[in-house]
Amino acid sequence: MLLLLHLTLALGLLAGCGPIQVRAGSKPDVTALGSSLQVGKSTQQGVLATLGSPAGRGRSMMPWQDSPRTVWTYYYEEGVIDLGGKNSDDRRIFLFVFFDGDRFDGYLWFSSLR
Repeated sequence: MLLLLHLTLALGLLAGCGPIQVRAGSKPDVTALGSSLQVGKSTQQGVLATLGSPAGRGRSMMPWQDSPRTVWTYYYEEGVIDLGGKNSDDRRIFLFVFFDGDRFDGYLWFSSLR
């Protein structure tokens, strides 16, 4: 019962705090991909110089790829969380950069930022 009282009190205090700005990750310069990198020629070092370190690294096998590729992921998020109102809004960018061996092989990105 005491736990429920503390939880209710905490939620009530948070609701009165107003909006909270949220930012996560670093915003990748997607336009630089097309202007400074060349498919099949640019290397992983070139991508690092252009975009910086990725948030994650892994492998992919997309339908258009004839063999597995290395993939680097970039992520950025910004928004407002308003626990006391209806003004919450959150937007994201997901960028996936593909490599065939050490060579840049293209990218795929999604964005809900304005």
